[in-house]
Amino acid sequence: MKTINLLTACVMLICLLSAGSYAQEVDHSKMKGMKMKTESAVLDKPEYITKTDPRFQKSGVFNALCPVVGGTVSSKHPNILFKGKIYGFCCPGCDKKFFANPTMYVKNLSKDGKKFIGKK
Repeated sequence: MKTINLLTACVMLICLLSAGSYAQEVDHSKMKGMKMKTESAVLDKPEYITKTDPRFQKSGVFNALCPVVGGTVSSKHPNILFKGKIYGFCCPGCDKKFFANPTMYVKNLSKDGKKFIGKK
């Protein structure tokens, strides 16, 4: 019985060691074109962000005008992080509309976020 247990332990040890060396032999150069799930992939979905969030404190609100109706952004309303930019809004409800379809509303702003170029 001791021989079987010893044999089993040896086989398990060999399997573990060979699995470890196999994992180290992976050719990472083939992974260059592959997309990994990173924070940038997550940013494609809108996310409410608070003023205490370090990402907000680092960059603040991107836009001067509301992407939904074109009014001046107010600090009284929620902010949304979308594709690496934090968007502010002019009035209650604009954040909900933006959250539902951010890609449509982002197009209403100039690249610097200072001009409303959409239809009011």
